[in-house]
Amino acid sequence: MTNAVHLEGLRCDGKAHGDCQAKCLLFWKEAWLKRITKRELYVHPAELASVTRSAVKNVVERCDLKALQQSTKASISEGENAERYICQATEILRATTPLKWWDLRQYLKDLTSRNLRFRDFIWYGTIALYNLVMRSHWRGRPYPYVCGLAKGKTPTTVLNLQPGELVQVRSREEIISTINEGRKNRGLSFDVEMVPYCGKTFRVLRRVEQIINERNGAMTRMPSACIILEGVTCSGCFSDNRLFCPRSMYPYWHEIWLKRVESTEQSNQ
Repeated sequence: MTNAVHLEGLRCDGKAHGDCQAKCLLFWKEAWLKRITKRELYVHPAELASVTRSAVKNVVERCDLKALQQSTKASISEGENAERYICQATEILRATTPLKWWDLRQYLKDLTSRNLRFRDFIWYGTIALYNLVMRSHWRGRPYPYVCGLAKGKTPTTVLNLQPGELVQVRSREEIISTINEGRKNRGLSFDVEMVPYCGKTFRVLRRVEQIINERNGAMTRMPSACIILEGVTCSGCFSDNRLFCPRSMYPYWHEIWLKRVESTEQSNQ
C-alpha cells in the first residue's frame, strides 16, 4: 500500500458496518491529512473547538450522507438474503499490490520509516532467518514452537468474561493441551503471535460475537463468543511470510485459554 499511514488509537467501531466487532486499525491516505504547525500545537482549546466545528460543518454540507452510507453495502446477488458490506478490510487487496516475502526492501523501509526500532529489527530479523532454516527441514522447530496435543473434539469452557475484567493468559503448556494438530480449538487458531502473551495479565477489552468476513463482506457470527484483550495485538514478528505486518489486529481468545485473576492484582501490560 502506498502513501498510507495508521493513526495512533484510531480504529473502526463497526457502527456503519452492521456493528462489526473486529476493531480494525484504520488506514489513512496522506492526501487526507496535513501536518500541523508548531503554533497549532499550542492553540487555545476554545479556538481549536471553534475551528473544528467550522471544519466539520463544511464537510457535512458537502457530503452526501445517504451516498456515503450506501457505499458501505455491497450489491447482493439474486437469491441472497444476507447483507454484504464493503470496508477497508474487504477492499485491501484492491488497494494494494503483492509483495514478495524475500524482497528485503520492504524490511529496510520498516526501519527507515521508524515503524521499527533498530534493536527490534535485528532481533526479530534474526529469529526470522532461524525460522526460515527450521521450516526448510521436516524435523525443524520454528520459534516459538506450537504443536497441539488435543485428540478428538477439543475442550471448551465458559467464563462469561466481561469488558474490564482482569484475566491471565494461560501458559503455552496449558494452551497446547486444548488445541489439535492444526493448532485450533473449535475452529479458532492459536497463532504464534499469541505466544508472547502467555502467562501475562490483561484486561478484557470486549467480547466478539460477529465480524465481517474479509473475503466476501458477509457478516459472520462466531459459534461462541471470543475475547479481545486491551493492548494485545498481533506484531507480525514471528509469522511466516508476514514479518512486521503493521495492521496490529486483535487476536481472538477462547475463554479456555484465559483465567480470571483477583481485581487487586496488577496488569503486566
